[in-house]
Amino acid sequence: MNCICWNVRGLGNQRAFRELKRLVAEKDPTLLFLCETRMKGSNIRWWKKILGFNGLFAVDCICRSGGLMLLWKDPLNIKIHSYTSGHIDCTVQQGDKFWRFTGFYGQPDTGCRHLSWNLLRRLSGLTELQGLPWIVGGDFNEICFDSEKQGGSQRPRHQIRAFRDTLDACSLQDLHSKGEFFTWANLRASNNIIFERLDRFVATIDWRLLELERDIEKLATKEELYWKQQSRVNWLANGDRNSKYFHACASLRRMKNHISGLFTAHGDWCTEPRNISEIVEHYYSNLFTTNAPTIADRTHILDCVEPKVDGDMNALICAPFTAEDIRKAVFDMHPDKAPGPDGLSVFFYQKLWVVVGAEVTEASLQILNVGAITEDWNSTIVTLIPKVKQPMTMKDFRPISLCNVCYKIVARALTNRLRPIMHHIPGFRGTSLDTQQKKRTKIICGT
Repeated sequence: MNCICWNVRGLGNQRAFRELKRLVAEKDPTLLFLCETRMKGSNIRWWKKILGFNGLFAVDCICRSGGLMLLWKDPLNIKIHSYTSGHIDCTVQQGDKFWRFTGFYGQPDTGCRHLSWNLLRRLSGLTELQGLPWIVGGDFNEICFDSEKQGGSQRPRHQIRAFRDTLDACSLQDLHSKGEFFTWANLRASNNIIFERLDRFVATIDWRLLELERDIEKLATKEELYWKQQSRVNWLANGDRNSKYFHACASLRRMKNHISGLFTAHGDWCTEPRNISEIVEHYYSNLFTTNAPTIADRTHILDCVEPKVDGDMNALICAPFTAEDIRKAVFDMHPDKAPGPDGLSVFFYQKLWVVVGAEVTEASLQILNVGAITEDWNSTIVTLIPKVKQPMTMKDFRPISLCNVCYKIVARALTNRLRPIMHHIPGFRGTSLDTQQKKRTKIICGT
């Protein structure tokens, strides 16, 4: 949950309006409290639509001063309990959690400041709301320490003490902020400028515990997703958290895939990692080395194959690929499949397609329509999967390639293009290329 409190000093000010829209777009708050709106009447209700919120409650200004506004988005459920020209008090339901929020605006006149502190004490004593985690945010028009003011005359000690005594009486503690320390400036010449920290959030210990619980929940979710990816268990889509289970699966998988030693082609047993790497490299270098068949040899073989691709099929295959072909290929893939050497999974591209989609589409179309592929797209990690319980030679392993997702996008686009004609090709009759099948035939054609 993201909450913003701001003294806008008049929503009718075009500069304040532009800054507010920028702030809402950048921070995307689910709860927004504004004070000194200097607005009233029917003009207020339009702000809910302008700023993109689902709910709004406002307190009209008096003449041309004051005015409060509280806006919120789903999934928050807000119930207003009380309001004055200096506060809006409500309870917030977020899922199965309930807490209390008070938007607060302290009296700008120091002679009336005690009325604000009396109000805060009364709000603290409301029996029907006691026990709920409570957070108060807004412009208190007062500082807690001398260090919260820079420039100008020193703040009277009794004013600071009255504010601090009120916070203590209400069991409210300051939530230390990040970023700019001072929240207000008088915007005068540099030799007379004054900075003060007047805006803040304060909360009860129950609120802090609630925040801690939320942080633990977020960490637990991240841990679960991490071990889920490591264990490659896909069946637990919406079950209870079971990080211990995922950890055990990942550990077992790591032990199973560890290569402790291999026999060479001459029957020598090697356990040193350097020697094992040499065995693997030598095996696949020999396996994938061509015997350089002549053109006549290839022609003789191709002459024995009966042509099955007619003109219509060829036109379909050779048609230029489009941006929609690339987008469909991306979203056809399972989001949790293992990432390639760049460490980015399919989920990353699907989640941030609005950001990376244009660049990925352009590069993919260059490969498919022009034939230009960069070396990094072709970078691949080869993983050896044991075919037996105790593999000892290279023949006991099955290699799989962990390609970059960008490479997989091109492969999937080609697969989607070839799928409609596969049942016409010898050897593929009766073979389903439906995406729901567990086994899929993928073909990448090159010249």
